[in-house]
Amino acid sequence: MLADVALRLAIGLLAGAAIGLEREWRQKMAGVRTNCLVALGAAGFASFAGLVADPNDTRIAAQVVTGVGFLGGGVILREGISVQGLNTAATLWCSAMVGTLAGGGAIVACVLATVAVVGANLVLRPLMHRLDARLARLGRAKARYAASITAAPEAEDRLRGALVAALDDAGVFVSGVASTPSGADIQLTAHAEGQSRAVAVEAAMARLAREPGVRASSWSEQRQVPDT
Repeated sequence: MLADVALRLAIGLLAGAAIGLEREWRQKMAGVRTNCLVALGAAGFASFAGLVADPNDTRIAAQVVTGVGFLGGGVILREGISVQGLNTAATLWCSAMVGTLAGGGAIVACVLATVAVVGANLVLRPLMHRLDARLARLGRAKARYAASITAAPEAEDRLRGALVAALDDAGVFVSGVASTPSGADIQLTAHAEGQSRAVAVEAAMARLAREPGVRASSWSEQRQVPDT
């Protein structure tokens, strides 16, 4: 029994290492050690299920998924309007999956899943870059926007709604508006995303700049880079 558990743990560890090597090569936050530990831990918990009275108890796997969710949340970073780490978090989740398969004795399924995870990260990356380049040539690339206006304090509420409406008319989705003091005035900054519509956003901000109470306006576009 112990030899069988040791084999399952070893396979889970190797599967995590295989996935982690690709992440390490890409210089992501969760590399070889993190993926190894996630897969080894999942294999250990799944092996424990086979050591108790009911070897078919799937609650262990459910708890593994919940626990890895906290780890995944820790590698997702928000920088301004950019979100990084989603793919790394998903890869950690998959490492837990292959570890659970190894710990449950499904060795062939574990190997196949490991190949699938590594293959997805290696093969889909250049494909997504080609697709993004194609969309950019067609003027349909995804983009994030930061649009700001400096306004008189008494006009803040009215201009907040006007800023959101202007970006909405430009065809981008507003995810939030922040208000910060700017000397005697108020600076309103809206974060938005959607397909690249620089011309429409420029026109919308130009109209907004002519609104009473607007001291200044600016905007910037950031083309999205896939998190791989």
